[in-house]
Parts: sequence; C-alpha cells; structure tokens
Amino acid sequence: MRILKSKLNIIMHLKGVTLDKIIPTDVAPKLKTIREYVFYPKEVVKDWRTKIKTNAIKDILNGNIDLFT
Repeated sequence: MRILKSKLNIIMHLKGVTLDKIIPTDVAPKLKTIREYVFYPKEVVKDWRTKIKTNAIKDILNGNIDLFT
C-alpha cells in the first residue's frame, strides 16, 4: 500500500496536483448499490453498473455472474 501511495504522490506531483485538493467524493463511486435482487413478486436481478436485468436469479445466486462482466 505504501508503494502504491508513493507512486500516486509522484504522479500527482508531476501533474501539479496535491492530494489535499482531491475531494473524496470525486474518487468514490457514486452508486453504493451494485446489484439489486428482487425475490417477490417476480424474481429479477438488476446490475446498476452494466444496466443488465435478468430473471435467472438462481443462476446468479449460485455464482454464475459472467453475464454482468
């Protein structure tokens, strides 16, 4: 982690930006919910990053998430 932080500091220094000027909301993703699982009244899985919606909820719960990548 220290190596990554030092590399980030070097890159930011070369670009003329200091780390105190970066607002944490710019770095953090806007959506905290990645996937929404609805079990009733109908079984649906919605992925908010890829905007994919599927009815194969049992496959997703069994680990087959290749659809969303």
